[in-house]
Amino acid sequence: MFLRTIRSKLLLSLTFSVLLVGTGLTLGASWMTTKQIRHQNEERIHAAITSMQRSFLNAVKTDQKLISDFCARDDVARKFNTAALLGFIEDDVIAKTNELRISLHAKSLAVYLKEEQNPNIFTLRIISTPTEGSRSSFNNDQIEQSNFSKYFEKSTPAFRLVSTDEGYAAKWDFSFVSLIDDPNYGLKKNDVIGKITVENTINLDLAEMGKDLGVSFSIYDISGRVGISENTFPDLDLSTARETMGRITHINDQKNLAYDSVLVPLTVDGEIVGYASASIALSIIFQRTVQTIEVLIWIGLCIIIVILVAFIPFVDISIARPLTNFARVFKDVSEGKSDLNVRLKANTQNEIGELAAAFNTMAEKIELTTTDLKNAESALRESNLDLEKRVIDRTKELKEAQTMALESAHAAGMAEISTGMLHNIGNIVNSVNISTEELAEITASLKVKELNKANQLLQEQLPNLAHFFTEDPRGKALISYYSTLGEAFKLSQDKQTQEILRMRKQLSLINDVISTQQQYAKKDLYLEVISLKELLEDVLNLQEKTLENHHIQIIKNIPKDDFLVKIQRVKIAHVLMNLIKNAIEAMESIPADERILTLTIERLTNSEVCIKVIDKGCGISQENLTKIFIHGFTTKQTGHGFGLHSCANAMTEIGGRLEVNSPGPNQGAEFVMIFKISQ
Repeated sequence: MFLRTIRSKLLLSLTFSVLLVGTGLTLGASWMTTKQIRHQNEERIHAAITSMQRSFLNAVKTDQKLISDFCARDDVARKFNTAALLGFIEDDVIAKTNELRISLHAKSLAVYLKEEQNPNIFTLRIISTPTEGSRSSFNNDQIEQSNFSKYFEKSTPAFRLVSTDEGYAAKWDFSFVSLIDDPNYGLKKNDVIGKITVENTINLDLAEMGKDLGVSFSIYDISGRVGISENTFPDLDLSTARETMGRITHINDQKNLAYDSVLVPLTVDGEIVGYASASIALSIIFQRTVQTIEVLIWIGLCIIIVILVAFIPFVDISIARPLTNFARVFKDVSEGKSDLNVRLKANTQNEIGELAAAFNTMAEKIELTTTDLKNAESALRESNLDLEKRVIDRTKELKEAQTMALESAHAAGMAEISTGMLHNIGNIVNSVNISTEELAEITASLKVKELNKANQLLQEQLPNLAHFFTEDPRGKALISYYSTLGEAFKLSQDKQTQEILRMRKQLSLINDVISTQQQYAKKDLYLEVISLKELLEDVLNLQEKTLENHHIQIIKNIPKDDFLVKIQRVKIAHVLMNLIKNAIEAMESIPADERILTLTIERLTNSEVCIKVIDKGCGISQENLTKIFIHGFTTKQTGHGFGLHSCANAMTEIGGRLEVNSPGPNQGAEFVMIFKISQ
C-alpha cells in the first residue's frame, strides 16, 4: 500500500531522479578526471624522456672531452703509436703484416697505460690480440724514441654505445692508417693496420632521474638490444619501433604488465648511437583514477543526501497533499458519491493550481451539458415516436421497390440470356447452311443424265441382250460404266450421310440451346460431368466444314490423361465454338498457309484444368485486353460486343473463368478456358 500512495510515488521518483543525475555527474567527472590524468601522464613521459636525453648527451660530452684531453698528451700519443706498431691490429689485415717481428712488450704497455691513469675515470683497452710466438728485434726504449708519425696516422675517434655487464659504456675507436707504401712490411697507403678502443662506463642513475616524475627508463644499443632498464622489457624490433618513434604507445613487458611508453633515438654528433624509452605502468594510472572516482562518489552521495533532505518536505506540502485531495474528489465524483457542484481549492500558481482550475471548469461544463442532455432526451423521445411510424412506412415502400427491382433484374437477365442464345443459334444455323450447301453440291455432282442415257440404251437392246453384251462394244463398255457409277453413287451416299448426321447434331444443339433457354427461364441449371477431350472433339466436328472453307490448319495438344469437369454441356460448347469462330475471323487477313489454330488441354494445378485456343491472327492491344469482356465492347465493324461477354459469364457461372493474353497487334492471341476438375 505504501508504493500505491501519491506521496510515496513522488518521493520515489524524486529520489530516483536525484540518484540518476548524481550518478551521471559522477561518471562524467570520473571520465574527465581519467582523461586529464592520461593527458598529464603523457606530458610527464615526454618531459622525462627529454630530460633523460639531455642528461645522456651531457654525460657523453663530459667523457668525450676527458678522453680527448688524455689522448692529446704527447706521451699517450707516442704509446698509442708504439702499440700500433707492435701489432695490435685487426684480424683482417694480419696477413699484410706477416713480415713484421712483433714483440709481446705491448702487453706491458697496455697495462702501463691502464695503471697510469685513474681507473675510475676510464679504461684503455686494446681490442686486437698479438700474434702468438712472434718476437721483436726492437726493445721498448728504441720504440719509444722512434718517430712513427711519418709512417702512421691516427684517425678521428668514432663514438659507439655498447652494452656491458655494468650497464652501458661510451666507446671511442681510434684507427691507425698507413701513410706509406712499404713492400718490406707488406703495407699499402691508407691501409688500416690497427685499432685502439677507449671505453668509459656512462654514469646515469636512471632510477633517481625517474623517481620524481614516476617514470622508468630503458636504454637500447643501436641494434635494439636492451641494456640498462628498470623493467623487464624485451629487445626492440627496430622495423616496428621506427614507425612509432616519438609517439605514446602501449607495450607489455616479459611479465605481461602493460605500460604507456615513448621511444626516442639517442644521437651523438648527429649520429644515432642507441635508443631510450620512458614508461609509466598502467596500474599506476588506474590506481590514481580509482582514488579520484572514490572521492567524487563520496562527494556526490553527500550532495544527493542534502538535496533529498531539503526537498522531501517541499514535495510533500506542495505536491503530494494537493494531489491526494484531488484523487479523493475525482473518485467521489466518478462513483456518484458527490455531485458536480463540488469545486477544488488550490492557492498555488503552479501546475497543481492549473489542474484544480481545469477540473472546476470541466465540472461546470459537464453540469451544463447534463442539463442540456436531459432536455434533448425529452425532445428525442417525442421525435422517436413519429420516427418509428415513418420507418415502418418507408420499410414497406423499400420492400415493394426491392421486389420490383428483382423482377426487373430477372427480366434483364432473361433478355441477356436470350440474346446470347440467339447468337449461338445463329452460329449453328451458319453451320447447317454450310452442310446444306455441301449436300446440294453432292447432289449436283451426281451423273443422273448419263445414267438415264445408259438406261435408255439398255431398254433398246432388251430383245437382243446376249448379243449386245458379248458382241457389241457398247454393251461391254456399259457393264464397266455401271460398275464405276455404283462406286461413285456409294461415295456420294457416304458424304450425304455424313452431312445429314452433322445437320442432325447441329439441329440437336439448337434444341439444346432452346432447352437451356427454358432452363434459365425456370431459374434451374442442369450440370453434368463430361470429358474435356470429348467436348473438344464434338466442337471440332461441328466446325469442321467452316475450318476447311477458311483453310485453317489445326494443331491439337491433348494429353493421354482425360479430365472430367462438371459443366452445362451446351453452354460451354457454345463458348468454345465462339472462341474458335473469333480465331478464324482474326486470321482472315493473313496468308492461308500461315493460318494455324492450336487447341491445347493442359492441367494448371491439382484442382484446375484449361483449354487454350491460340491463333496467329491480328492480336489484341494492351489497352483492349482490359475491355474485351465488357458488354458492348467490340473491335469488329459488324460486331455487337456480346459474344465474349456472354462467354465470360458462362465460365463464371460454372465456377471457372475465361482469360486472354496477347503480345500485341498482329502477334496473335490466346484465350484460356479454366475449369474446376470434378472429383
